[in-house]
Amino acid sequence: MKKLIGMSILLVLGLTGCQNSAEMSASDPDQLLQNEVIHESLANTEYDSIEGFLADSDEGVFVLDSQAADRSTAPSNTAGFSAADTGVSVAISYIAVTYECEVNEDTFKLELCTYRSNNGKQQLEEIMESNPNLFTEEEIGGKRIYYAPGSEYDWFDCYAMVIGEKLFIMDIEKGYDEYVGVILENLVLQR
Repeated sequence: MKKLIGMSILLVLGLTGCQNSAEMSASDPDQLLQNEVIHESLANTEYDSIEGFLADSDEGVFVLDSQAADRSTAPSNTAGFSAADTGVSVAISYIAVTYECEVNEDTFKLELCTYRSNNGKQQLEEIMESNPNLFTEEEIGGKRIYYAPGSEYDWFDCYAMVIGEKLFIMDIEKGYDEYVGVILENLVLQR
């Protein structure tokens, strides 16, 4: 349960921005939640690329198959799609792959987070319950997705969904939400 709360907090703080910790007392629930996020981030192991991570792990993680975009599976208006991973962050509860993407002439940043536990539906429900009115439900590419805009201080918008049994979070740079479908079309589970 503690990990689940930490994941929920990580998502919320990532979406809404962290408050100034100097303004919070040690007994403040927000401070306690921020401490959970700090604990999670201190546990990170960083890799320069997905290949480095996969060489050390047999754990499944959702990644972009940029080669698929070069084939006929990509819509003609996004045939110029490419994605280069720029690093992997492995935490207690999730694995996050960061990308620099290009579609046609638009370049944007993207982070894909695959959560390690197999109770994604429950995790997503708890996140939604603890953040009423933050998420809106959408259907993109036949998948039910929950969208939460980043605050004015965030650089990313968030999309949460369950794929298989895992909670999957996509943070896409603001202003590039039109490419969420392209990203989902090129998403593969890598082991």
